[in-house]
Amino acid sequence: MSYKLLVINPGSTSTKVSLFEDENSLFEKSIFHDADVLLSFAHVNDQLPFRYQVILDMLKEENVNPSDIDAFVGRGGSACTQPGGLTAISQKMFDDTVAAVGGSEHPAKLGVMIAWTFGQEFNKPAFTLN
Repeated sequence: MSYKLLVINPGSTSTKVSLFEDENSLFEKSIFHDADVLLSFAHVNDQLPFRYQVILDMLKEENVNPSDIDAFVGRGGSACTQPGGLTAISQKMFDDTVAAVGGSEHPAKLGVMIAWTFGQEFNKPAFTLN
């Protein structure tokens, strides 16, 4: 049985997305965002629906059904202190990330938020990696 994993890495001007099947990379995409669009959001958290939809659109273009993905992984940031390694994203981690408990408002925090949103939408696990 193969295992599909979507990895999400939001940055200041782009969102990088990779799809793996087991250890094999099926694709890697860098989705660049217009600066004016990103600046239209009052707060980095407000970008969540926009970036989520951009990834959904990209998956559709790649003929990937998100429900066929086994787990979602997002770049971390702004959550409470946690041990290194792979960590399941919980409601508390999501809430702490939204509140920037870790002190950073960098767009990387959206990785946790997007992975959690995908996990909730498609009833699949979501993780972050430190």
